[in-house]
Amino acid sequence: MKNIIYILAALPIMATAQSADLATNGSFEAITKKPTAPGLICKAIGMSSANKTTVDLFSKDARNNMVKVPSNYMGIQDAPTGSNYAGIVAFYGDETIGNQSGYMRYTEYLQVELTQPLTAGQTYDVSLKVALAGKSAYAVSGLGIVMTQDKFDVDNNSYLFIEPDMVSANILKDTSWATIEGAYTAKGGEKYLIFGTFADYMVIEKIIPDDVNNSRKAYYFVDDISLTPGAPSDAKKDITFTQGCFKLKNLNFETNKAVILPESFTELDALAVFLKNYPNLTVYIDGYTDKTGTDNINVKLSADRANAVRSYLVNKGVNPDNLLSRWFGSEYPIDERVTNSITNRRVEITACCYK
Repeated sequence: MKNIIYILAALPIMATAQSADLATNGSFEAITKKPTAPGLICKAIGMSSANKTTVDLFSKDARNNMVKVPSNYMGIQDAPTGSNYAGIVAFYGDETIGNQSGYMRYTEYLQVELTQPLTAGQTYDVSLKVALAGKSAYAVSGLGIVMTQDKFDVDNNSYLFIEPDMVSANILKDTSWATIEGAYTAKGGEKYLIFGTFADYMVIEKIIPDDVNNSRKAYYFVDDISLTPGAPSDAKKDITFTQGCFKLKNLNFETNKAVILPESFTELDALAVFLKNYPNLTVYIDGYTDKTGTDNINVKLSADRANAVRSYLVNKGVNPDNLLSRWFGSEYPIDERVTNSITNRRVEITACCYK
């Protein structure tokens, strides 16, 4: 099972495997009725939608091929454990295809009930598995979780404009199951976990050519939600990096220069928002180049580009003391085969410490 590069903050969740797990039916195996159509998450015990949308329940025993496991209307995906999983529309584009229009602000939230309220000051270990559906047209960042005392039933089908307790600044494009892990220190009394997209942190990437099998959706399968209490002596910080870093996928520069191109501003702006929301997090900004040019030129160029990103973030209000630049020239390539590989011309953000 591949771990994804995810930023997590305060985050509880649920599964059915262990008595210590406070997740109600986190693997979606306990259902009151076999799903007969999309939109029936209510048939999974402890699960609901947090707004006026139709979160899907998928099952090997479904009575409708649209919501079967493994083959269903959004792709082919086996369950990581058991026979069932859920699925949400994280983003719905506004393209008009034929006579059907998209819904730019439509998004779905999976709401999970906890088996008991959380204890103030207690740290909880959290994990869940997600995978981008194969028939998605988009992938997004901004997937996250918020913990609440009250059950949500918002009377619209758009974004919940509340501050998440966990959020990802990484665009998730992996169609295999990926594990997200983190820790949450409870405020006390939380009884629900809500998973979905938080618009203030969302960066959208279209991953298919125009008009090719266009579902207009960024759609994610979800399974194995788990929340377990950790020993107080093992308390984790409220923000954790799984695997330590993430790449800025849309960060581009003028050729052989450290001038950031305008199409990169959206992703950098989202990163700035994230870092300002977590002012105690210090990160490295690591610059790399491809293998063209001499070592001296590449080292200088990677330094200039890392510092350009740092300057951009500082100008957006990020504390400069929390941004440490490093540069590696053409060392540590991702693509070993191509000399001028665009994959190797990159900047990565790596967690350093949490103060």
